[in-house]
Amino acid sequence: MLLGSRNSFGLEAEIAEVDPERSDLVFGRLCLWAGGGRIGDFSRHTILSVPADFFADVVKYQNKRTDDELCGYERDAVLSHVHEALYGPPTGDEEQALRLEARYRKHCLAPGGGEAFDGALAILIECGSRERLVWRVEQDSSAHEIWLDQGACESVLRAFLNWLKETSGYWPDNIVGN
Repeated sequence: MLLGSRNSFGLEAEIAEVDPERSDLVFGRLCLWAGGGRIGDFSRHTILSVPADFFADVVKYQNKRTDDELCGYERDAVLSHVHEALYGPPTGDEEQALRLEARYRKHCLAPGGGEAFDGALAILIECGSRERLVWRVEQDSSAHEIWLDQGACESVLRAFLNWLKETSGYWPDNIVGN
């Protein structure tokens, strides 16, 4: 099933198995699409509740991801800066690490989300009236970007969450409404 568009922004997913005893154990495959390029490995099976929880956070932070500094960076610099802030070597300053986490985690569309997104990094930034999606599919690959209408990404992710609930019964605890 494809939600959205491969050419702008989309999400492709399928369910392979639902554990009847635990709605959080939904096995399947998924990937994201942006600008005609795939983010993630659709051939890898994953527990779909993991990316669903991650995507719920992206939806939750809609209209709260404005960052003028990141908006001004070239795409490679966006990825390097956020990756270093979140995953760089520990500095020993726990308060600083928590501040960086609070500032940058809300921009992360991937990583997270299980095996399908191993090696991928995708950052969503609200810049004025548009959204800027910057990504790379592997650690050493080149950076890509696409500009989307405000809310385009969240609309697709919300559609995925609703589809997942309808087909499996799973709904992330970290999002309001169901």
